[in-house]
Parts: sequence; structure tokens; C-alpha cells
Amino acid sequence: MDADETKLVDRDAESNENPSIPITGEEVAYLIYTSGSTGRPKGVRGLHRGIVNRCMWMQESFPFAHNEICCQKTALSFVDSVWEIFGPLLHGVPSLIIPNEVVRDPVRLVRQLAEKEITRLILVPSLLRAILDLHPDLAQKLPKLTLWSSSGETLPVDLARRFGRQMPHATLLNLYGSSEVSADVTAYIVRGDEEQSIPIGRPISNTQLYLFDRHQNPVPVGFPGELYVGGAGVAKGYWKRPELNSEKFVDAALDDQHQSDRFGSKLFRTGDLARYRSDGTLEYLGRMDNQVKIRGVRVELGEIENALDALPIVCESVVLLRDDLPNLAAGEERLVAYLTVAEGHELHPAQLQDQLAERLPEQMIPHIFVVLDSLPLLPNGKVDRQALPLPQLGSDNEVGDGQAERYVAPDGPVEEMLAEIWCEVLNLENIGVNDNFFRLGGHSLLATQVASQLLQEYEIELPLQLLFDAPSIAALAPQVEEILMKEMA
Repeated sequence: MDADETKLVDRDAESNENPSIPITGEEVAYLIYTSGSTGRPKGVRGLHRGIVNRCMWMQESFPFAHNEICCQKTALSFVDSVWEIFGPLLHGVPSLIIPNEVVRDPVRLVRQLAEKEITRLILVPSLLRAILDLHPDLAQKLPKLTLWSSSGETLPVDLARRFGRQMPHATLLNLYGSSEVSADVTAYIVRGDEEQSIPIGRPISNTQLYLFDRHQNPVPVGFPGELYVGGAGVAKGYWKRPELNSEKFVDAALDDQHQSDRFGSKLFRTGDLARYRSDGTLEYLGRMDNQVKIRGVRVELGEIENALDALPIVCESVVLLRDDLPNLAAGEERLVAYLTVAEGHELHPAQLQDQLAERLPEQMIPHIFVVLDSLPLLPNGKVDRQALPLPQLGSDNEVGDGQAERYVAPDGPVEEMLAEIWCEVLNLENIGVNDNFFRLGGHSLLATQVASQLLQEYEIELPLQLLFDAPSIAALAPQVEEILMKEMA
């Protein structure tokens, strides 16, 4: 090391003064990536003003008490983690960090929430449903958890009512937002007696919402329009994506000149359809494009279709997220891929899933494949998604359900026990020992039901991670046998 290099690490030569770096609300606070329609992620540049506004709104609307204990359970790659971390810290409230393996297991999660006496929690509706399913006595286990926030997915009416029955002392918020608008822009306190849908509510502080038609004209109350967001939460745009910024972060003529001067005139086009109810609350009506949410994760169906179309066997493809398949439990959904296959080729679903696994994460791999002679078209030449048929497993139109190409029956008491539980949880009649739990439509919340049944019916405490590491009965059975041997020793 020469003299110049030595000087660089000589702390005595450094100034003791804080560096003079001015930080304003217009500075970028973080960069968080969200999904892209063509498989290219988009980096959202969130501003200081956005996250500060979100945290201060929460404190103004639902102030922290002196004896509260919060928790941080959202992965750092999701925007909710930002206010989940800094909201409590700004007001001196302690916060427990819950590891991901605990979050994925509702039994362990509730146990930790109870032990640490957590007072507020944010979660997606699918996790809320799993918690209510597994804990009928939830109010007794979590008497101090009085503020629950639902975000990331549409909150079903039946789930809201169940929460009201099982947690009568607690408040449930329905939040709406995205990474591009600093997490949340609307909130609604769920009453539990809503009949048709749960509104997403009214705008939070320093936030303006607009419903426009395709010409950017305001739509009347009761009519659907695309939701635009303005105000403090709007991000600085996407990192190095000028064309996308021009499309999604737009200038609009604002009536409120004060707000325009204060936060700028940029509005974020959400791509969501909504309408105002007569009481002034906003009702979410769905996406305008092919983007969906699967257990709180935004997924572009076009990205899955692009991966399918890149495979030699596939000519054309359309992917839908369906909740109307036979035997699906309430709140369950399946990705269904409709395909036309190249001449002379046969569809092998398991092989197709393996090929997709090289390009896509597990949650984006379709569970069911339907082969069609041709895709139904609208008069303008676009695919008529409404005309795509309901899959019929085992029918002559070559539907694959993610099962292994050659069925191998369970052998022995442990494999038979696991197969019986899997069939019940996944609503399937037969499952072979080589079938992949997650390719059959399973996910982390259904995996907890497997673990719960093993514990309740057979007193076998299965660490949830084992099912992720060994997702077939053939791979999992030896692990279960080892647990049994240890318990008998």
C-alpha cells in the first residue's frame, strides 16, 4: 500500500462534521422493482415525500399508543416494507422482525404474534383467510392485535364477514396502492356488513384521485373509469425507462392549482378500473390489462404467454387466472394456459412446466394446460378471452393438470397418508408419488394446511420448509418417516 492509499484509510485525517448533503422531499429515497409486461422488471424511484406522507397519514388516522409493539414481516422487495419499518420507528415504537419462514407458516406466525403481543399487522387476504381457517379461537390468541390491514389483493366480502365474526374487537382496513404511489393511496374501514364488494375507500392525506375515460375526461359518479393518482405519493418514475414514464406518468389538466404547484402535475395511470359510489367511496373493478395478483404478487399474464410462445411446441397461447374451476375452495385460483400446438407435436404438461421453470418463477407456471385447435377471436382479431372454455380435467381436449407423465401409486402407510392429505387440500381425486405439490396448484398457504393436518390428525410436526425442499410425496415421505423415528426413539 503506497502513501496515497494509506491516506485514504486514515480516519484521523477525516472531518468529524456530518457531510453536507441536502435532502428534500423531492429526493429519491429508494428503488424498488416491480413486474414488467414483457419480462423486464421496472425500477420505481420512490421519493422521501411519498413515504413520509404515508407514515404521517397512518399516525394521524390511527395513532400509535405508548404500549404498542409492531412487526416487520414484508419482504424488502415490496414497497409495504418501507412504511412497515419506518412507520413505528418515526414514533419510537418497537418492531419485531419476523423471518420469512415464519411468515409462510400461519401456525408459527400466530404463535409469534401472540408471544410478542403484536398490536398491528399488514397481510394479503389469502394469508388472512389461512389464519382464520387454522385458528377459530383467534380472538383469544391475539387479544392485543387490534389493527389489521389488508393489501395487495381484492378483499372478498365473505372473508371480511368472517374476520368480523372471529375478531369483533379488532379493526380491519382495506388498503389500495402500488409501488408507483408509495404503497397506499386509499383506505377503507371494513364494517363487515357489506353485501356486494368491499370498497377501497377514500384517498389518504395529500392524495388526489381521478377517474378518466380514454380521452382523459372525468366520468360521472357510478360510471367506470381508469384510476389516476396525483399528490405526494407519486414516484419520480421508472429508472431509465423514458418511454414507459411517458406512458404511465402523465401530465393532466388539474383543477386544483395549489396541489399542482405543491406536488407537481404528474399523475400516475394505474391501469385499474374503478367507480365512485353514491357515498363517495371508491370501488375497485379490476385491471384494464392482463396484469393480475397472485397472493399479493403482481404478475403479468403477458409475461407468461411470452415464455410459452418461445417454446418450439407452442404456436399461440393465452393465460387466464381462473377461480371458477370445479372443486376449488373459496379464494383459490389457478393459472390456466390455453394453447395451440405445432403440428406433429404432443403436449406433455410436466415437461412443459419444467421448461417454463427455466424462464419463470414457480408462482408464474400454469397449473393447467388446455389444447385448442385455434384460439377464439373477436371481430377485431384479438383473442376473445371470454370465450375460452372452462377446463374439464381428463376430457378429450388434452387438459394437463401438472401431474407427472406416468402415475405411480403411493406405497406404504406414510405415502398413503400424505397422498390422502394432499388430495383433500388440493381437491384432487388421485395424486402420484412423483407429482409436484406446487405444480398441482399448491402454494405456501395450502402447504400450511398439509402441515396442520399432519399435526392435528397424526401429531407429526412437519417443518414447512421440508415441503418446499421435497415437493413430491416420494421425496417427502422419507423426511416424515425420519421425524416419526425420532419421536419414537
